[in-house]
Parts: sequence; structure tokens; C-alpha cells
Amino acid sequence: MTNWYEARVRYPDGNWSSWQTGQSGGWVFTEPGDYVIEGCVHVVQDFGGYSNYYMYSSSYVPFVVLPQPVPLTNVSVTGNITLYRDMTGFWGATLTDGIAPFTYNWQIKYVDEELLLSNNPLNSNVEHTGGGIIIDGPPTNSWLPIGYNAPIFSKTNNGIDFNDFLLRCIVSDSVNTTITSNEFYVYVVPEYFQDGMLKKLSFAEGKLSESTETISSTNLTDYSLNQNYPNPFNPTTTIEYNLPKEGFVSLKVYDILGKEIVSLVNESQSKGKHSIVLDASHLASGLYFYQIQSNEFSFIRKMILTK
Repeated sequence: MTNWYEARVRYPDGNWSSWQTGQSGGWVFTEPGDYVIEGCVHVVQDFGGYSNYYMYSSSYVPFVVLPQPVPLTNVSVTGNITLYRDMTGFWGATLTDGIAPFTYNWQIKYVDEELLLSNNPLNSNVEHTGGGIIIDGPPTNSWLPIGYNAPIFSKTNNGIDFNDFLLRCIVSDSVNTTITSNEFYVYVVPEYFQDGMLKKLSFAEGKLSESTETISSTNLTDYSLNQNYPNPFNPTTTIEYNLPKEGFVSLKVYDILGKEIVSLVNESQSKGKHSIVLDASHLASGLYFYQIQSNEFSFIRKMILTK
């Protein structure tokens, strides 16, 4: 005959708890690790005539508490910042926490560059080397589902679609936690340097054609701001410009939101051809604009930094 039960537990650090009345003790364990439970009963009298003694469990009952699964908390898209002609880019969705299995829903938004830059304070006299309204081009400024249920997405630049685009991935885990990733900007390049020549694709009368221009073909009687070279770059690039007459020159670099990042030139300069090297080792990868202003001349180009 017994009149009470007690139990205690040994925690992962080796310490025992106090005895608790009841057959289980009523503990709730949340910390991961190895635990052991020991039981004790007070015997009033047994069948052999013995009485008033304590009986302990002959063997410990071990068990393991596993870490509590954490629902999905963040999704980050990384990959190719620049997509050259005939190049295949790859982008991956990196997850923080989450309980498998996962469902990936990739979406793409083609950027109408004219509209993008119209919201930018630096939109005057921008040279548009990509984007804009393209003949037979994709719809712009709307998220389009791709239906690519995998952590990796790939896309090839076929040389016809000039539009820059944004990528994002919407991920759900097994407990229906759904997270939308960052919007990853991809710069589509319809031109490239080869053997000292600048090759580009263009539309003429609705037909795709390729033209070749010499990089150094600058008319020294005109203002000009050349495309930085190399582009994309890491971490340095050279910017060349021409002044047909002496004057005060301002050459600044801005991020995509129009925030001034660095002032490269802010002084009076003589006429002629000039160049300056931008060291962007302190900047993050991404799309940037550089603007020159001198006398009545103002012009902007874009460049891409990849690290």
C-alpha cells in the first residue's frame, strides 16, 4: 500500500530539481538537451509485511528535448547584378530559419527606365542605354509570376529585351509562414566592350541591329561625358569627359534614389579632355549615376558596381 508519489528531474547541466509531488512532477521543458527523470514512492505496507519505507526507480528514464523549430523570418535574394547579352544570370533565395518543406514563388518586374528615372531628381539629359519602351518588349512596372518553384532562378539575356528588371521571391514554409524577399535590381546591358570598341544593340525601323563605335571618338569641339570604363567595375573605374572651353566643373556620383554619394570634381578646369578615377571600395554593389555640370552643359550616365 502506498500513500504518495514524488518525482524529480536532472537537467542538462547535471543539477537535480527538488522532489515534486505526483507521478510526473508536471514539468514543462523548453531548453534543448538531455534530461533524466527519477521517481520515488512511499510504501505504507507491502505484501511481505514490511512498512514505512521509500522505493526509488531502479533505472533512470532519459529523454531528449529537441530545439523548437523556428518559423521563417527572412528571405534574401542575391545573384547577378549585371546581365550581359547572351549571358545567363542566376539568383538564389537565402532563408533565415523556417520549417521545411518550402514553397518558392518567383516574381519579376520589368522596369520602364523612363518611368524609373522620371521619379529621380537626376532625370534631365539621361542617356538611356537600356530600358524604355521596347518594341515587342515585356510589360513594365507590374509584378509578373514566373512559376519557378525552386530556390534558384535563372534567366538568359537574349539581346532583344533591353529592360532592366527587379526580382523578388515569396517563400512559404510548412507552418504557412510567408515572407517576401528584398527587391533585387538587375541591370541589363545591351552593349559591351571588345577590342577597344564599344558594341551595342539598337532598334532601327523596328529591326534589331548591331553598331560599333570607337571609344575614343570624341569631338573635341563639343561637351561630352563618356561611359565609365570598365563598366561594370570593382572597385575602380575611369570617367572621361571633354570641355570645349574653360569653366567651372561639377562631377558627382549619386545612388538610385538621387542621394549624392561623392563629389569627384568641384573646380574650374581648362578646356580639353579630362579623366578621373572613381574608387568605390567603400560603396555597396548596385546601380549608380554620375552627373557632370559645366557652364550650360549637364549630362548624366549610369554605371554598375559589382563586388
